[in-house]
Amino acid sequence: MSNRLEREFPAHRWQAVPPIRRDPVLHDMAEHYLARGRQLRSEAFLRTARILFAAVGRALAQVVTFFHCAAYGIAKRPPEHDCRCAAPRRA
Repeated sequence: MSNRLEREFPAHRWQAVPPIRRDPVLHDMAEHYLARGRQLRSEAFLRTARILFAAVGRALAQVVTFFHCAAYGIAKRPPEHDCRCAAPRRA
C-alpha cells in the first residue's frame, strides 16, 4: 500500500547529464538567470559596503566626541553642549 507522497510524486528517472544538443531558448534563459544572479550579488555587496561605511563613520564620530569631551574635562572648561546628562536645576 503506497502512501500519499508516493502517489503525488511517483518515481522518475532523472537524467544527470544535459542533452548534447544546445537549445537556444534554454541557453538564453540560463544566461538571463546568471546575469540576474550577478546583478543581485553586486547589489548586495554595495548595500553591505554602504552599511559598513555608515557604521564606521558613526563609530569614528563617537570616538571624536568622546575625546572632545575628555579634553574639555581635563582642561576644566565646560563645552558648549553637555557630554553627559545632567539633572535639571531648579530654583
